Amino acid sequence: MLEADPRQVIPLPEHIGPAQALELRDAFRALDRARPVRLDAGRLRHVGYLGLQVLLAASRDLRAAGGGMTLDPCAPAIDRALGDLAIPETLLPRSLAT
Repeated sequence: MLEADPRQVIPLPEHIGPAQALELRDAFRALDRARPVRLDAGRLRHVGYLGLQVLLAASRDLRAAGGGMTLDPCAPAIDRALGDLAIPETLLPRSLAT
């Protein structure tokens, strides 16, 4: 099961298929949406389209609630999935440090 630590950092698994996407959705639901969230995508090698949809929806919802979300580090798998669907990379913000 995916869970955020107290700093609201969620380490993403190596593969986000349908089952992992549902776990990720549940992890986002358990967050304090008014606080920033960081996704650690350093191990991520594949993200399916359902997983990408969950990430995009969470980014939108967290931004609307005032907390926001960043990917640090980001994974090429996310960029590939966004590119496959012609979705602007700006919808999933990267860390300001990168």
